[in-house]
Amino acid sequence: MRHLPSIISFLLFTSSLLIFFFVQFSVQDYTLCCFPFVYSHKRYCPQVDSQIYYKSNESEVYTMHAQKDVTHQRARYDVYDYFKNGQQKDSYTTVLFRSPVDKLAYVFTNTSSSCTCYKFNPTGPIVPESCVEVYDDSVVNKTQMGGIPMTRVMNSNKYLDENLLAEYHVYAADTGLGDRTCWFFLETFFITSTSSDDTTRFSAIQSYYDQSTKVDPNAFGVDVKCPPPEKCDLIQENSAVLLELKKLEHGHAYRERSRKRN
Repeated sequence: MRHLPSIISFLLFTSSLLIFFFVQFSVQDYTLCCFPFVYSHKRYCPQVDSQIYYKSNESEVYTMHAQKDVTHQRARYDVYDYFKNGQQKDSYTTVLFRSPVDKLAYVFTNTSSSCTCYKFNPTGPIVPESCVEVYDDSVVNKTQMGGIPMTRVMNSNKYLDENLLAEYHVYAADTGLGDRTCWFFLETFFITSTSSDDTTRFSAIQSYYDQSTKVDPNAFGVDVKCPPPEKCDLIQENSAVLLELKKLEHGHAYRERSRKRN
């Protein structure tokens, strides 16, 4: 029995080491990589192939100039070079902001010929911080884009759900600003079916460029042909509204992943 305290001490010491290493590796496994609170970038969004949620193939290609201000809860998305199923569509601009007066969220969508708007009472941020999980350097592949070292974010999210296998990757680079901020340069997302009888598939590649920590302070104004805020339809906040806002922010990859998960 005289050896029991030594054994207990050894077990406690070993357990402490295991907990220490578990915590260390759990923390180091991944950290969050986020856009700055204020940023602008351009994003090219070609939807390569889709036969997953539609009766037949649909293709959608566009370029977007995004300006986002998390601090002041406002954003602007200019969509141009927009093609759907090979047909060119009108360019459009969506501006959203939260009013400091009535605290409602306003969404204006403006084309060359019309402008529509709606408002709702948000239950959370309408312009949230954008983050992904950046995995430890020991498990990532190094590559370069335009001479800039990338970190391959191993946010694979491979899952088998109703015979669907999905894989998601982000290539990102540190902004140099600290505070775990980064720039996205490339997102890839693929879904394939594991069933020989199922032709379900989806793939998307989104590239980012012209990243900046500045926005045009005048970009969040509303076009003169748009209705005044008091004339905007008041609607209920719901998943469809939030999904459309997420699509603007994240493009094809978020829309399809979110739809499948939910």
